Amino acid sequence: MQNIQIAERIKFICKSQKKTVSKMLIDCNISKSLIYDMEKRNMSPSCDKLARIADYLDCSVDYLLGRTDEQTGTYHANNVSSSFVQNDGVVTLGSVSVSSAFNNNSNDIASSKEETEILNIYRSLNIRDKSTFLNFILNMEDKAIKA
Repeated sequence: MQNIQIAERIKFICKSQKKTVSKMLIDCNISKSLIYDMEKRNMSPSCDKLARIADYLDCSVDYLLGRTDEQTGTYHANNVSSSFVQNDGVVTLGSVSVSSAFNNNSNDIASSKEETEILNIYRSLNIRDKSTFLNFILNMEDKAIKA
């Protein structure tokens, strides 16, 4: 994918998330001229800058590079892939689902508060740490299945 297409993809996802490109670049500690440089000067962004942008926009570098059309989904760490889907406050990883909703049962409330805290921690992580976290959960699930 050419630099201009990468820049367009960055602008598209910013717009779809109702974020300005300028604020994203400031928050990522990246020069405000990056997009201009990519479009007009055909300059390539560093891997570090692309990773910071992907983390900020909660998408994969592969999406920014045009290697996938899925903004989020599959991340790889230690050659183990994991997928998650967020829908109506529910995060699903393999056969494990975490929901922030709860009913009036006291056990469900306690469990839901714990799950919500885990979800909040997960959301605060950058994309690489999310991948590591998800792989840890998959390994734990594998151990539970074998037991």
